Amino acid sequence: MADADPRAIHQNAVVIDGANTSKFDEAMFHRLLVGGVTAVNATVAVFDYFKETMLKICAWMRLYTQFDALIMPIRRTEDFAAAKEYGKLGIILGLQNTAAIEEDLELIPPTTHGCATPSPLAASHRRRVAQLAPRVFDDRPRRLQEQTSDNEGDHQVRPGRVDPGDQNGRDHHGEVAKGIVAGEQPDRTRVGIQWATFPHLFEDYYVFQYATGISGAHALAHRVLSGTPGAADAYLGMLKAGGSVYPLDALKMAGVDLTTPEPVRETFAVLAGLIDRLELLVEG
Repeated sequence: MADADPRAIHQNAVVIDGANTSKFDEAMFHRLLVGGVTAVNATVAVFDYFKETMLKICAWMRLYTQFDALIMPIRRTEDFAAAKEYGKLGIILGLQNTAAIEEDLELIPPTTHGCATPSPLAASHRRRVAQLAPRVFDDRPRRLQEQTSDNEGDHQVRPGRVDPGDQNGRDHHGEVAKGIVAGEQPDRTRVGIQWATFPHLFEDYYVFQYATGISGAHALAHRVLSGTPGAADAYLGMLKAGGSVYPLDALKMAGVDLTTPEPVRETFAVLAGLIDRLELLVEG
């Protein structure tokens, strides 16, 4: 392998762009193909609901016809090999959360040919599961868990930031990531290099802002929704302060102290409670 030509390896490999939100057109298709990409997971829904998502999928159906010589849909694993053989760009239509199915599991049709199968849940539970599942799996809880883990890795490697050209640095970061995942998900056998997936993950404590931002927002909302005396006025006071004070001080004005672990712990407790409720519904 030491004498292998990296360009030949890349040319022969099945290369998948795992998440791409670009504005796709003929020029973009050509650029991806020239770059050696076999298939791209093209986002059709971020915070889009059912109707908007269906309109985007319909637009892709038209692109399949218009650029038939350049692209093809990926519906089965063997389609990756076909895209590689034909020199076409495979298109995976992807969702970034469950907003597209709203609160109706019936929008996921049962089929014997794809990955979706009829739900074993009793009819009385299906509606409640559909209402609760988006709250568990939508972008905010997922980001909270993922970015908190990524932030732990960022903190551990901070003294020697990873140089993209330094193999030892990459290996060290990979081992740190494996150790964190092993502690949180002991049954997970594959970890990969998610930490290297997005360039902005290399910005100083970028992921830290996700975890603390979600936790701070939850703490603010909880104080208001639970009827804490003066919480609404304190929140408005924080907004009025604008950028005149540091963010941590502004949050303290509203009764939230992110210099302590409590807001993060409380937010994880809410997520754990949602998962417990979902498990009871599925088991019931």
